[in-house]
This record gives sequence, C-alpha cells and structure tokens, in this order.
Amino acid sequence: MGLRVLAVDDDTISRALLRAMLEEGGHSLVAEAGNFEDALAAYRESRPDLVTLDLSLPATDGFEILKAILELDRTARVVIVSGNPDRKVREKVAEAGAAGFLSKPFDESEFSSLMARFSKPG
Repeated sequence: MGLRVLAVDDDTISRALLRAMLEEGGHSLVAEAGNFEDALAAYRESRPDLVTLDLSLPATDGFEILKAILELDRTARVVIVSGNPDRKVREKVAEAGAAGFLSKPFDESEFSSLMARFSKPG
C-alpha cells in the first residue's frame, strides 16, 4: 500500500508535479496546503504518513511549520523540500527534526528512493 502524503508548498505547479510523481509510484496526495494555518489544519484532518514541506513559504518558513507539526505529533515524518542545496541548510533541517530532504527541482531517482525508504515498515 502506498504512502498518504500531505504537500505543503505555495506553488501549485510544484504540488501538481509532486502529485503526479506520487501517483506514478503508487502513493497518494491526500491533502495540500500553501501556508502555516492550512498546513496544520490539513495535518490534523488527514494524519498523513508523510509530509513534504517547502522551506520557502510566504509569511512563514518551513522550519516554523515543521516545529508546529512535530509539536502536534512527535512521530510525524516530514521531508523538507528546498531549492537550496547548501550543506548547512541540510544540516539545519536534520537538527530541526525533519526525516529527510528533497531537492527542487525534483529529481525522479532521489524522489523514488525517498518514497521507498518511507514505505518500508518500521
């Protein structure tokens, strides 16, 4: 059975691309959000298996949303999505409690590997 994913990104094109890649891999996009409030509401309602979270959002950044989701659910698995490939950003993401990092633009093999990792039990 595929993963149920919440995508938090203010860019509708990125969310559409993510949806297509998820569906191609047997997963489903169960909710979408483009800001802090919608992201928390969508998480509460859908309780996804995985959250993809863009770091660059209007009015807030992904780190604030990551923190809030982890306060709601310590077991939440959140993958940060960013176009910034800097190693320090990746380190900050890991320190903040994210379960992974995905580069923008999406690389199909990196995406597939990440989904396979989270699809495994345990």
